[in-house]
Formats: sequence, structure tokens, C-alpha cells
Amino acid sequence: QDAGAPLVDAGATQTTIDQAIVTLNNAVAAFKASAIVVTKDALATAISKAQSIYTAAIEGLADGQYPVGSKVTLQTAINAAISVNTNANAAQTDVDQAVIDLQTAVSAFQILKITVSKTALVKTISAAQTLYNGAIVGTTEGQYSASSKATLQTAIDAATAVNGNTGVSQAQVDTANAHLLVAEATFKASVVPPLVISTVIFDGEKKNITLLNT
Repeated sequence: QDAGAPLVDAGATQTTIDQAIVTLNNAVAAFKASAIVVTKDALATAISKAQSIYTAAIEGLADGQYPVGSKVTLQTAINAAISVNTNANAAQTDVDQAVIDLQTAVSAFQILKITVSKTALVKTISAAQTLYNGAIVGTTEGQYSASSKATLQTAIDAATAVNGNTGVSQAQVDTANAHLLVAEATFKASVVPPLVISTVIFDGEKKNITLLNT
């Protein structure tokens, strides 16, 4: 109001008018500077990152996959962030909170990533293969039949196939390990036992017969 007063003042000097212009320009500049600016760069970046993680993720039971249904939860969080990002009336506090919420959702999702451990299976395969390699086919003490070795090798091959399959679940790995352990124990039990030599001793006076196994 004061800045405009000289415009209706017929007696205003040029100096007064110039000062009024300066005052008005300063007021306009101050008003523009007071405008609220909401920055959404961080939110846009978080959304892009989250969407990339979502797209690359595969649901399933295998190593590196995610539990079925977990992607839906992440997409819901992404959609909520997008809603804030496209809202022209969103305050900076809303935007900042949306970034935090989305980052939290991404972290929670990544924790769910499935890790399948094959350490025990690899150890069992190695032990079974060593046992197989050292076993000799024959009918004397400590040897094995050809069929029992073949059966053990079949079990080893099955376990090795599971170990080399990147798409198996932890349950499948554990089952393969258990089956090979049983096959290994069964093979060990099939070893040809020591030869039993029986000696018969007859006692004529007591009319007793004694059987000695050696």
C-alpha cells in the first residue's frame, strides 16, 4: 500500500517515485523467495531403485529367490511412494517420510532373500565318493559286491545332480543329503564279513562236543 501511494500523489517527486519502485521490487523479490519449494529428487531415486529391485526379483524356493507373496508387499510400498511423488500438494515432510518408508520396505524385502546352503551335502558327497573309490569288488573279507557299489554310485550321482542344480530348495538339498547318508550306511553294512572258521573238539570221556569259532 505504501509503495503505491506516490502513484496517486500528484506532488510526488521523481526521487520519491524511484524509491517506491525499489521498495516494490524488493517486496516482490522477498515474496518470491518465501515460496515453498518441495524437493522430490530423493524420492524419485528411491522409487526407481525399488522398482528395479522388484523387477529383478523372482519368487520361489531356490537360492536367491524370494518367498511367494513378498513382491506384492514391496509393490504396495512403491505405489504409496509414487502417490506422494505425483501429489502436487505434498509437503516436504510428506516426501521425506515417503523416502524413509520406501527404503524401509526395500530393506525388509531384501532380508527375505532365500539362501540355500549345500555345505553339508557337498561334505556327504565327498565322503561317499571316497568310500566308493576305496571299495574293492570281491567276495573276500572287507570287499563289496559289484551291485552294492553300483547302488552307491547311483546315490552319489543323484546327490551330485541336486548339488549342481541352482533351482533347488533347501528342503530338496536336505532330502538329497539324507538319502545319500542312508545309501552310504547301507553300503558299509554290505561289506563282506570276516570268514568264520569253526573247530570241533570232542571230549571222549565227557562225551561233549565243543565248537570254537575263530
